[in-house]
Amino acid sequence: MFISNEVVFVELHKTACTHIDNLLCKILNGRLEGKHNKAYSELFNGKRQFIGSIRNPWDWYVSLWAFGCEHKGGLYKHVTDTKVNLIGITVKDGCNAFGLSLLGKLTKNPSKWKESYKDVNDPACFKRWLKLLHDPRRSFDFGEGYGAAPMHNFAGLLTYRYFNLFCSIASDIKPFSKQTSLSELVQYDKENCFIDSFIRNENLESDFLVGLEKAGISITEQHREIIFSSNKTNVSQHDRNTAQFFDEETNRIILNREKFIIEKFGYKSPLS
Repeated sequence: MFISNEVVFVELHKTACTHIDNLLCKILNGRLEGKHNKAYSELFNGKRQFIGSIRNPWDWYVSLWAFGCEHKGGLYKHVTDTKVNLIGITVKDGCNAFGLSLLGKLTKNPSKWKESYKDVNDPACFKRWLKLLHDPRRSFDFGEGYGAAPMHNFAGLLTYRYFNLFCSIASDIKPFSKQTSLSELVQYDKENCFIDSFIRNENLESDFLVGLEKAGISITEQHREIIFSSNKTNVSQHDRNTAQFFDEETNRIILNREKFIIEKFGYKSPLS
């Protein structure tokens, strides 16, 4: 998370957030504090603008998978760990959730996950991975509290992370995780999303400028040169033709489970 007197940038995984952090550090006097962490109440004192990052769901999932193919990222480490990791299991979510989460951890199949990460340029591997990721029985493999949230039955990991980072602060006890339908999520977002502007990965430079302008920051020609000439970092090494990674079944998975993100930001399928 980048924090300055003018802005707070909350980082959603695999949305060019490292690149955005670097740009902010070059333009503003601020500091980096943690990574992919939640905002906290003290940051809302003053007139800071909150900026978030987002990405086309189809691209986002391919990027998340490709990052794991490089044996990187918390998701990859959790799902391929052969040890029984009890992180994220708590009775606070209720006895039923506790029992299901414990069962999920004990029945995790790391070898199946590893097989899905075998080849970064093989669409068949990606499709196996995407189906595993959206199998409700595997929702406790991640260690993020996703499995204990009712939304795992109808919404994907991207939507979960969106609400965790943009509609919830560190002192909250994940009230968003109690929502049981898409309509409830939409209403919760309207009432609780604190992000003033979003930087879409696909329109990064222009949205970045809009975010700074909303914060009252004067943009110089030098700033523009920095923004439009800097290269992105942590770019996954995979074929950029996103459409080849999807067929009718996996395309439908994204359409159904990331409906909130798709409708809010107007994203389109690469197959459409």
